[in-house]
Amino acid sequence: MDIVINANCTFSQDGVNEGVCYYDFYIHALLALGFSLDNLPLLSLINAYEKLITHPPATHPPATHPPATSRGLSAGSIDNVSCLNPADKPRDVEIGRFLVSPVIWEASHNDAMIVSMGDCLKKGGGAHLDEAFEGLRAYFAEDNASLNRYDDTHWLLTCDAFSDIDAPSLPAMFHQSMMKVINQLDKTHEWARRLTEIQMLFASTPTCAPINGVWVSSHAIRATTVRECDTSVRVTLPYGHGSDGSSILVDDNTLANWLKHLGLAVTHITEVSKRLSYDVIILRDANQLTALPFYKKLQQQKIQWYWNDSVYETHPSRWWTRIWNAHQTTRTTRQS
Repeated sequence: MDIVINANCTFSQDGVNEGVCYYDFYIHALLALGFSLDNLPLLSLINAYEKLITHPPATHPPATHPPATSRGLSAGSIDNVSCLNPADKPRDVEIGRFLVSPVIWEASHNDAMIVSMGDCLKKGGGAHLDEAFEGLRAYFAEDNASLNRYDDTHWLLTCDAFSDIDAPSLPAMFHQSMMKVINQLDKTHEWARRLTEIQMLFASTPTCAPINGVWVSSHAIRATTVRECDTSVRVTLPYGHGSDGSSILVDDNTLANWLKHLGLAVTHITEVSKRLSYDVIILRDANQLTALPFYKKLQQQKIQWYWNDSVYETHPSRWWTRIWNAHQTTRTTRQS
């Protein structure tokens, strides 16, 4: 079982098997659903959310501007997937063609790698992220490109004139060699130039620190308007295909609808079964976890936990451990 929580972990993690954390609720949700890092439709999912904060194009340039896991899944393939029902969003909202993610990278003598991403970047408040976004929005506005901000670490870029980019997803690049990949993003090296210019822009803006770069991707489904969706995405998922019910539980209407567009059977938490019959549980509201009718039974399960600040695996507690814990609880209650 996989459980994804949109919060930092508040439970003791003693004796657990730690996994790779990407510090991003949406990335963790997609990985738990069975998407691989090589085919992660993060842009499609972010585009599906209704609470897109739109910004008009910047009217002036910045003050200073440098010159120009997957687990061997085999269940059914899904083709021709629509990323968004046109009725889901107002028509005047632009849909991002590229996903821009702020990062912190470190350079070696002949290479570089991304060392911090997602919620890690929010430490110390979000003023540096605001500065980075505003500087970058003005930078792209010079090319008549529109940069919208979904949240602190997910920015949506739209410009028909920009060339397509063949970039791995951000988590696929986490702590990986960057230089060879950057040089192969597109045939004209247009994106390599832009990434270098953005790095120079942030370096010349001390208030952006420690943010010193971005990663840009456009994986799976791309769209420039609500009605123009690239439907060529192919995914392989293990859950939710049977007619005997859903093995995916969510508390988020937008995520539920997006998964239904993929042809998956999904249960919303308002219709949760009292039986522990789910393979994946995804909760945007962490308070819903302890309210689950089968919450106490979770200790009897092998669970891969995804929190915004940690990923780890827990195993079923031994029967004598459960008896001892129950005994201790009863004893404490009697003494009080």
